Amino acid sequence: MNESKYDRLLQSLKKWMSEYKTVYSDVIAKNDWKNPFRDTISREIPELLKECSGIKDPYTVVGSYGKGRWTQVPWISIFDTRITSSAQHGVYIVYLLNKDTQELYLTFEIAATEVLQPESKDGKSNPFVGIVGKINSQVSNTLQSRADEIRNAVKDDYFLSDNLIRSGSDGYDAGAIYYKKYSLHSLPAGETIASDLTRMIDIYKRYYAAIVEAPKPGLPSVGSFDPWEIISGTVALKHCDKSFFADNGSGVPKEICWFFDADDMKMGTAKEIELYYNNQNSYSGSLKKDSVGSGRVRIFWHNDIGKRFDTY
Repeated sequence: MNESKYDRLLQSLKKWMSEYKTVYSDVIAKNDWKNPFRDTISREIPELLKECSGIKDPYTVVGSYGKGRWTQVPWISIFDTRITSSAQHGVYIVYLLNKDTQELYLTFEIAATEVLQPESKDGKSNPFVGIVGKINSQVSNTLQSRADEIRNAVKDDYFLSDNLIRSGSDGYDAGAIYYKKYSLHSLPAGETIASDLTRMIDIYKRYYAAIVEAPKPGLPSVGSFDPWEIISGTVALKHCDKSFFADNGSGVPKEICWFFDADDMKMGTAKEIELYYNNQNSYSGSLKKDSVGSGRVRIFWHNDIGKRFDTY
């Protein structure tokens, strides 16, 4: 009797969960970076997930056993290509395998690398640091805060959101918005696994509708939008605290994004701006819209103009 696509999905996941720890050890010990088991992660399971859950554009499925060296926490992601095509940016769905506990997590995830790899104050990206292993409490709190923000906008009562995920990576765990855990010896039927993924994709769709394609605000408004005050269509005042000068930047309330011509910016994008000090010297800066959470817009300037504020 021929196996159904759901049976093949179940057997492939069991293979991944039960054998990866041993394969990983062999790969590291023998420098066997081209071990054929990689095809299970990068091709076999992604194709079965697409077939069983009917995944089509704009979604794509990508499996990774690591770049260069194999990773301790392999993953298979589903990306909405309108939002991201990389596990280093935005929000996405991902299966995370804890090779030691043989537990697989289906998660709706914030890209932890955007917090772990912050932009430096001169506007350049710091080197990629990876997310397997320990992270500090500040990074963890930031990720959990962003996850809470998304949960408030996109609610769900089927998946877990209790911060008890243990994928083997603190960064992944802190960035999990929703998740479901599968244990090797109690895996459900392939049909259930496919149905769970379809449910998670529905959350992804609602995230896109609620946050990425959120209704535009009404007509431009003047008035107070703490800590900003819009005087007119060309004049704005900003009440500043110490962090404003220390961080070389500031958040922009969504109600006044129109003032900076930023209300139509796509998540994860940036545009260069020019700043003037005392109506004389000009300085480069940028407007950036976060690719996670509510897509907050922020304004930044570089150190050259920041030095002007040192005298105050």
